[in-house]
Amino acid sequence: MYRMITLSVFIFTACILNAQVSVKESPIQLIPDLSKTIDVDFRLAGGLILMNAENDGEKGEYILDTGAPCLILNEVVEKGELNIIAVGVGGQMKVSESNIKKFRLGKYIKEQIKSLSIDISHIERLKKRKIDGLIGYEMFKDKELLFDYNNLLVSFLDGKRYNEYKGQKRLKTLPFKMHGHMPIIKVSIGNKNFRFGIDTGAEVNVINTEDAKKIKDEFYVKKATSNIQSIDEKKTGVNTIELDRIAVSKKEVYKNLSFIITDLSNFNQAYGVELDGLLGYSFLKERLHSIDFRNKELVIWEEKIELNN
Repeated sequence: MYRMITLSVFIFTACILNAQVSVKESPIQLIPDLSKTIDVDFRLAGGLILMNAENDGEKGEYILDTGAPCLILNEVVEKGELNIIAVGVGGQMKVSESNIKKFRLGKYIKEQIKSLSIDISHIERLKKRKIDGLIGYEMFKDKELLFDYNNLLVSFLDGKRYNEYKGQKRLKTLPFKMHGHMPIIKVSIGNKNFRFGIDTGAEVNVINTEDAKKIKDEFYVKKATSNIQSIDEKKTGVNTIELDRIAVSKKEVYKNLSFIITDLSNFNQAYGVELDGLLGYSFLKERLHSIDFRNKELVIWEEKIELNN
């Protein structure tokens, strides 16, 4: 059985995006300062988070994509900038750079920011709706993003370690490391350890072809074949497997998660990292998660998310 999904993964090599995030430890806070938190409604297109935003006063619909390095505008690029390379699952794409005076996402405002332009019209055709761009890491790198897929809400927290937020208690924290703009967390399958990126722009969980070969048969069952479409518009048939259980950061076990098997070598080579897979929408929807970029933690909150769709 075939179905079409998107794998919206951006890996960039560019001098303007190579700066590392400085992390300052914050004491535990019992009650968050709600004046510094912003809630933004979203819609789901498959597993993609779509939000209304304004780019220099022009309204549009954008994908919230933690796998993208910055604000990405959906524009046709005639000639790419030589110092910027965008790499998707299937190859390279043309990219150009521009400056934005003000970008507004609900009450969240960023001013004087750089953006990159890429033609992602194929995602528009796939989702049958206009998409103006992607909201990436540079837009929220000092925040904690709490994803409530049940109520279709993303909360932009101010990056302090709160024990609770709006009645939801913080249960566990799973540390990750940043490689450029990508959060990378340890995942154990059987007795094998892997490095997975956390990416809201991936509609499915992904495991690299070579790494899937390391998993013994007793830990998974083969399922249907799917088609994926990456950001460079290439379509690929892939096998889908369901893993009996995985351990994330050796602290938390997730059961019966589906993964697609595909070759990640292109952007591993471009990005200079050995990424074994991606944890996307089909992982994040299972529980109430937040990604704390300032403190480098994936947080599990007490509420179990039950999606209606």
